[in-house]
Amino acid sequence: MSPRALLLFELDGRKMAARVEGIRRIAAGGGTDAPWTLQSPLGAPRSAAHGLVVETPGGEKVLGVDRVLGQRTITAAEVLPVPPIAAEVLGLKGLCGLVPLDGELTLLLDVSVLFSELETWAADRRLEGEA
Repeated sequence: MSPRALLLFELDGRKMAARVEGIRRIAAGGGTDAPWTLQSPLGAPRSAAHGLVVETPGGEKVLGVDRVLGQRTITAAEVLPVPPIAAEVLGLKGLCGLVPLDGELTLLLDVSVLFSELETWAADRRLEGEA
């Protein structure tokens, strides 16, 4: 099985991982004109010191994160499936697995897919606020 490169980052006090191939670059806080997402089903960054820049059909978008922790290479066999209850509760297609890193299970994200879901999530939150 071929190795996969992951970018490790912290968001809302939790370590997470994302597939490197979905990320164009890392921006410093406010270091790009692309729109920044600071609220998501994954939480909100406490500082938004960095951003993961992703190309979407609507152009570049940035997921604000607290900090970037580094990069790690894993094999496909190391990616564990998301338990059905977690998938149901989180309801994110962008959550593509769990990876054991440094003795804990870490969410593995496909940020390209996540951004396609964020617009719907944000619209639903606006509707809830109007109700």
